[in-house]
Amino acid sequence: MRPFANRFAVVGLLAALLAALACGFDVRTDAGEKVGYASRILVAEGEIRRRGIVCVSCDVEIAGEIRRDVVVIGGRLKLFGTARDGVVGIFSDVTLGPDAVVEGDLVSIASRLDAAPEAEILGDLVDIPGFGFERMGRKLRMPQLGSVWSWLGSLFTFFRLVELLVLLLVLIVITALAKDTVVRAGNAVEELWLQSFLVGLVSYVAAITVGIILCVTIIGIPAALLLYLAVKVTKWIGMAALFYFVGDRIGRNLLKREFNLLGAMVLAFVVYALLVMVPLFWISMLISTLVAWMAVGLMITTRFGTGRPWFPAPAVPAAPPPAGVAPRTTLPPPAEAS
Repeated sequence: MRPFANRFAVVGLLAALLAALACGFDVRTDAGEKVGYASRILVAEGEIRRRGIVCVSCDVEIAGEIRRDVVVIGGRLKLFGTARDGVVGIFSDVTLGPDAVVEGDLVSIASRLDAAPEAEILGDLVDIPGFGFERMGRKLRMPQLGSVWSWLGSLFTFFRLVELLVLLLVLIVITALAKDTVVRAGNAVEELWLQSFLVGLVSYVAAITVGIILCVTIIGIPAALLLYLAVKVTKWIGMAALFYFVGDRIGRNLLKREFNLLGAMVLAFVVYALLVMVPLFWISMLISTLVAWMAVGLMITTRFGTGRPWFPAPAVPAAPPPAGVAPRTTLPPPAEAS
């Protein structure tokens, strides 16, 4: 009976996780900060909160006083009272009422900032526009009760963010372990980008075709899994090289500074993450697919950054001398007399 009990336990945990993501949750860290997802947090008028708030897809309303940082990602922040420390909004709607006071810095990244003229910001105001990505916050906000499609959209966005975070960690590990491969392949992008794209397209079509054939034969399923893993690892290494090239060009041409290998890769990854999080699903899939084709093709074209041919040419034997011609011999030099 124990295996069945374990299965029911796993199913129960998954159901609880899905319910928490759909309905919202908030917890407290050891330091007392409140961390939540898809929940509503209220600091009432006259209330003094001594701990910070970090929330994703939340509605946060502060009418009283909060003495630590407030960070809202993909939600709504309404401040009518006093924030003694910093306030950060990312892909969010940030509203400051006429009596609002921010004693620290106010940072708005790809957010809609609506501050009343009477609101006071004693620290620095950093407002980074989202260039149209402000709408992405709507996909992160707390769904309304009874809206199944909103729940599904919120869950999709949550898992998409987790996927991007895992991808970033994988790319950092690859960059650290295969530094030479990433640099050599990245330096070849400018010359081989079209060839890499075409080779990647053909390689993906061939891999999908072979994978389907292997799965149909049943016994070839393990081989299909190995093929999938090989394509995945190749894509990851190629993405690290591609992001290094793009990040290096962004740093040199736009930011007028040079980044090291890891910095350039992370910079381009941030741009990629913003693009694939576009609310329009087909645009997100198109960008992901094009980058995957280019990454795989780059690795195949550059032979994983080595530039060596996949199959070395066979050695060509020397031609025999013509008939009737004695082979030429080389005599050793005469010994010098002592």
